[in-house]
Amino acid sequence: MYLFGQYDLYREDALLTDTDWAFGIGLKYTFLSGRDRPRQISAARAQQEQAQAALREAQNQIRIGVAQAWNALETARQQFLLLDSSIEQARENLRLQELAFREGQSTSLDVMDARLGLGAARVEHAHAAYDYCVALAHLLELGGQSARFGEYIRKADHRVFPHE
Repeated sequence: MYLFGQYDLYREDALLTDTDWAFGIGLKYTFLSGRDRPRQISAARAQQEQAQAALREAQNQIRIGVAQAWNALETARQQFLLLDSSIEQARENLRLQELAFREGQSTSLDVMDARLGLGAARVEHAHAAYDYCVALAHLLELGGQSARFGEYIRKADHRVFPHE
């Protein structure tokens, strides 16, 4: 900070437009200093690298999450399809047990066991369908397409009914 002042002692030599006196106050403030510039640039670059590393990590996590969700969906689909044959085998077993019971070759307990086996196969089949729906919903959510879940359900080529 500084002060200055001026007074014209020789007024005879001055022009009519010149003032007799002047004063002022000055203030010096360094707004942008070049002194720490290399350190600031280095800090900015480090921050940029950290942000890029976080972005790469997020992209990697998304890839892993999508791959895991896809694998869970595919596993549930395979399980569901495998259980179709299990239900068919349980139906055939029940048919054979009922025939054998009518012919006097098996007991009512054998028929009941066959019916329970068919029921257990249907429950397992429904559970696999549920797992598939959950995996599909998770995959759609990761892709930001949760609203399309109903569309996929409407297009389903397999349905699980409570009473077949």
